[in-house]
Amino acid sequence: MPVKTVSDLKTFEEEMQSSDNILIKFEAEWCYPCKAMKPIMEDFASKNPDIKVLSVDIEGDGIYGILGKFEVKSIPTFIRIKNGATTKRAVGTVTRLELSSLVEE
Repeated sequence: MPVKTVSDLKTFEEEMQSSDNILIKFEAEWCYPCKAMKPIMEDFASKNPDIKVLSVDIEGDGIYGILGKFEVKSIPTFIRIKNGATTKRAVGTVTRLELSSLVEE
């Protein structure tokens, strides 16, 4: 399953309701570390089809309001959601191994 890019609040809410197994990356277009993570995220998504992978633009329409809910203070921020609850998080660039450890049970 490819990484789903989200740039507005309505789409974010729809995507969040469509799965109980989600990995979110909060990012911005101007963020170089975020850009560096794109190929790693794509590779991760292709190898983990059971996990919905979202790439959320923090400057998207209405997205700013949810950053506090997820305690996003820096980007990229990775958040693992399982059954509606945040289970793990990482901030900054991560390796493939670190990304995989976010989704381990």
